[in-house]
Amino acid sequence: MVRRVVSSAFDAYGALFPVLIGVTAAIVVPYEAVLLALQLGAPDTDDARTGLLVVDGVASFLLVLPLVTVVAMRAGQARERGEAPQPWRALAEGLELLAVIAGTQLLVMLAIAFLPGLVMLAGLALGLPGLVLAGALALLASAIINGVRLALAVPVVLLESGPRFGAALRRSTELVRGAWRNTLLTLLALGAIALLIQLVASVAVSAAVLAVAGEDGRTGDVAARLSAALSGVLTMPFVALGSLALYRERAAAAATGVRAP
Repeated sequence: MVRRVVSSAFDAYGALFPVLIGVTAAIVVPYEAVLLALQLGAPDTDDARTGLLVVDGVASFLLVLPLVTVVAMRAGQARERGEAPQPWRALAEGLELLAVIAGTQLLVMLAIAFLPGLVMLAGLALGLPGLVLAGALALLASAIINGVRLALAVPVVLLESGPRFGAALRRSTELVRGAWRNTLLTLLALGAIALLIQLVASVAVSAAVLAVAGEDGRTGDVAARLSAALSGVLTMPFVALGSLALYRERAAAAATGVRAP
């Protein structure tokens, strides 16, 4: 299953590359430009950097990634049907579905982190480091177990009519049942490929920025934001197409009652 999903993702990525890169850049580049302006205008302190990291993480998770995912998956569906993709229409659809997708993602995070988070908070409140550690380990285990089990919740929202929020989580659990290990390996493979692309993009952008602008206090900030923009443009569509291929694989297996090898 891992090889089939990765191969399918690469095939779709190559076929749709110009369209997806253009639309993803239209989403990611303005977002990263705003973050860069905020970063350059903010005081160079640990608190300011931490605050910007939090804003970046939340906005990426609830805004940028859902929009790119909708565009990439709709383009992948159009390719499956032999039709020309309509990325700008998909982007408009993504804006309409943003609350539903964000809500589903938040429910996934809640399912992963709620109980371990309570244990960690209890440990902090009672001053018990052992309880905090137990909560952290439980969070790690939950992220692996429940993260894989619920990995198809957003594709379910986009590719099936009906399931949303809790229903999408239950449907994802149903699709992954009997193939948890293969699903984990597939997600790890897609993540490793995305990480490799990010590393190459980061090294290339950092070297180019340093060669042009030299090294000073803010050059690193500019290089980091440019690297994040390029990495996002290159990797987010690929991961979304991988999720589409994984959903197709598991939906077909669930329909026939056959466990994927």
